[in-house]
Amino acid sequence: MDFRKLSYYEAVCRLGSFTKASKELHVTQPSVTMAIQNLEENLNTQLIKRDRDGLLLTPEGEVLYKKAQYILNALQEVTNEIHDLATTKNIILKIGYSIQMRSALFSIVNKFRSMNTHIKIISNESSTPSILRQIEDGMLDLGIVVLTKEIKKRWQTYPLFEGEVCVCVNKENPLSNHEYILLKEFEKQPLISLSLNNPKDSFIFNVLQDAYEDCIISINPKFTALQLESYFEHIANSDGIGLTYYDSWFNCNQYHVGFEGKLPYVMIPFNPACTYTVGIISHKNQKLSKDAKEFIQYVKKQL
Repeated sequence: MDFRKLSYYEAVCRLGSFTKASKELHVTQPSVTMAIQNLEENLNTQLIKRDRDGLLLTPEGEVLYKKAQYILNALQEVTNEIHDLATTKNIILKIGYSIQMRSALFSIVNKFRSMNTHIKIISNESSTPSILRQIEDGMLDLGIVVLTKEIKKRWQTYPLFEGEVCVCVNKENPLSNHEYILLKEFEKQPLISLSLNNPKDSFIFNVLQDAYEDCIISINPKFTALQLESYFEHIANSDGIGLTYYDSWFNCNQYHVGFEGKLPYVMIPFNPACTYTVGIISHKNQKLSKDAKEFIQYVKKQL
């Protein structure tokens, strides 16, 4: 039996009109009439009676109408399932995060990947400014970053957990015995900067400035490092002090910089505390996919 003719018949029965059926199906009325006539010829029975009151279904027509509804609904369900299977085969989820999150995210991403084998996850380890640019350009679906006030305004955000920016100093530094450090004390110290150009361009400095928005922080830059390993090595060698994140995913104790036994540096919190929020971000103007939503929920459950 021709499914096209069956769909024409179902529409005529449901709407009670050849004219209405042709409009819904976007075909001419003669095409609908001919399809019904062909069905009746093939089945060798009358299906629809026409009189002044409209269309009446014969007993055979009633049976075919009910079967047609079941068959067409089942066909639509199969079509939807096949479409879903075909589209999920090539799902790609692109996620960006900073190097500080590598250790914690490695196991989370791998577990999510093993539970969702239909999703190909492409992870991109990069700086926060680079992650923001890639989300803007559509090269990343999600980014995991520290949420500054500017980021919260510009991007769709999904907070994960809190952290605190601390000062990292060599144990021989007089500051190492301090319970906390004041901003004015920090400004006097020689600073190791994790930045390519202007030390104030480093993202962690922007997080610090964001927390103390009522003042303009001055710094005394001494060295610039491009890798975390060399950054903490400068601090361990007493070349200056540095800023570091401290949260459930990262702290400077993860970097042993080749020293045996105890680490040669300590973390000191600011007073007042410089707190921040780590979260997932996405483009505000782009709809979040079902798989991206599932990833966000999965990460939250792991905390």
